[in-house]
Amino acid sequence: MLASFVLLALAAATANAHSVMQQIIVDGKAQGALTGIRVPKTNGPVTDVTSNDVICNANVRTPLPTDVINVQGGSKIGLEWHRTIGKLSSDVISASHRGPIQVYMAKVDSATQEDVTGLKWFKVAEQGFDPATNTWAVDDLIKNKGVFDFTVPSCIEAGDYIMRTDLTALHDATKSGAQLYMGCGQLKVSGTDGSATPSTVSFPGAYNKDDPGFNVNIFKKLTSYTIPGPQTFSCDGDNNSGSNTGDNTGDNTGDNTGNTTTTSAADSTSTSDSATKTKTKKTKTKTETETATVTATPAAKFVKRDTGCRKKRGHA
Repeated sequence: MLASFVLLALAAATANAHSVMQQIIVDGKAQGALTGIRVPKTNGPVTDVTSNDVICNANVRTPLPTDVINVQGGSKIGLEWHRTIGKLSSDVISASHRGPIQVYMAKVDSATQEDVTGLKWFKVAEQGFDPATNTWAVDDLIKNKGVFDFTVPSCIEAGDYIMRTDLTALHDATKSGAQLYMGCGQLKVSGTDGSATPSTVSFPGAYNKDDPGFNVNIFKKLTSYTIPGPQTFSCDGDNNSGSNTGDNTGDNTGDNTGNTTTTSAADSTSTSDSATKTKTKKTKTKTETETATVTATPAAKFVKRDTGCRKKRGHA
């Protein structure tokens, strides 16, 4: 009897540590709890990144929602996370579940279609780790009362999209593995110019269980962290590949090419972030005057990135 009680208590405590994406906020207007969201039956994590569960979570409730959230290119979207499904409480997720947050979108014929396998996803936002302040995306999520913001790119094709977000908890990464919490929302995008065709990835496929970002020891001092997955798409042509390249400092080494790395201020100078200057000079003749054009891109360092035809910005 005592053993059964202990097991039930442990299970309840574990569930209380988890989280689910439960509300979409468009330009400051909340759309309602669970509206337009494919909600799982439980708030438990997915640990197998090779399974179809890594798309929109395991055991998604049926029937699927019929609501589609209307957004504009350039809209600021808030994704609200909470522990208890259907309850927008102050409980977000256990503070021990530190890790990155990412957002992807996939163009679809209908945002309410049942099948999400085989979709082509592009990343539109991410936040990882800031070694200067020892702050993870989840730390900021809790501070912001469960809301993670991103901007809808204004250069993508208009139409229906599935929006996918994942939160990765790394507290047990080097033992039982990283824990992923996914949520998918149904969007209709308008007001975009359709000038861009983002590079895409597949789920499963975009993540590998051996990615450094899934195998880091967050209890050791980190000077950098590589966010799993592809680079972040941006309308201005800058893929937001990070302020540096490097490895996770902890129990693992190695480079995850193409992923985003955040580094300490001491390491903030790199090829990708250092100021670049290009000068072009026309040939001077007797009838021409000398013309010089100088383009300068200042160095930038940030942790959280989203798109929407904007330049890199500072960590919130």
